[in-house]
Amino acid sequence: MAAEIIPERDLVALAAGKLLAGRDRDGVSPEEAQQNRIRMYWGYLDPDLNLLKEYHQLGAQVNDLDEVNFDKLRADSHAVASSGLLMFVIDYAEGRCHLHHGRNELAQQCLHRVVARTDGRQLGKIAADAASILIALRLAGPGPFMFEALNPLLRVRIDNMPQSMEMCIDSIPTPFSDWSPRPKPSFYDSHVMGCVAFFNEITHAPSVSAICNPLQRFDASLQNLITQSRQAGARLSEVGRKRPAIVGTSVKPYQLLRDHLYYRDALFGWSPSDLPGMDAYAMLRAPDQLRLLRFVDPEQFQLDLQAHGLGPWRHSDDPP
Repeated sequence: MAAEIIPERDLVALAAGKLLAGRDRDGVSPEEAQQNRIRMYWGYLDPDLNLLKEYHQLGAQVNDLDEVNFDKLRADSHAVASSGLLMFVIDYAEGRCHLHHGRNELAQQCLHRVVARTDGRQLGKIAADAASILIALRLAGPGPFMFEALNPLLRVRIDNMPQSMEMCIDSIPTPFSDWSPRPKPSFYDSHVMGCVAFFNEITHAPSVSAICNPLQRFDASLQNLITQSRQAGARLSEVGRKRPAIVGTSVKPYQLLRDHLYYRDALFGWSPSDLPGMDAYAMLRAPDQLRLLRFVDPEQFQLDLQAHGLGPWRHSDDPP
């Protein structure tokens, strides 16, 4: 049976009918009705909006790290909300204060209390930021480090972070081209690197060196890899090829070196980073960078040559 053809003049009326079908007799949509119920119950829970006002006041003091008396804040907040609903804001502020002065263990204790309060409820950006800092501190600590060991904290970050849209360019410079495809790291890796970037943006006291650098181990070996790549026929071992270059992620050495500008920005942004090996690599001529990529992963190197429409490649120092 042929499908019914709807005349164009009737399409608008049909669309309007669909939109109105979900409304009640007063013309209120289900979404509006739900918001009205929320506002009604919120009025019962906090009729004078004391909780909301207190939350905004506490949130405004998070960045006044050196002037806050946390015990007094807790006492004042308890007077407003005896249930302790807003204590997580004070715990976060105190954690940031300890972090600011390099007291990382005390900071972790406060931030873990924030994360613990997310059990069964969402606390918003403060909880997401607390989880992000804890992840970065874990990455900055001693190894060994198991991949996906951060899942519980990442879940807190993801569940509590606000929605956002990021505009970005689809291409980036690589040794192959100035217009190579932008990397697409996994969902897990993207969030781990986002935690590192957030931590490195936090302001610390001038005397406190607080940088999360999950590239430190790989960077220390990079100069040696550059030297090895100059040997005819040399190639990196399979173990070295598969070992993550960014601690806590699945990003391999070849990916990091090919897209080094992208990953460095994803981890550090405008924050200063002590990466002498990566600096030396960035200063190499494009042919020498390509030679290193061929040394690290010859198979992927050939695939990238094809993807960029490039033919067989040789370094000028290759033997005939």
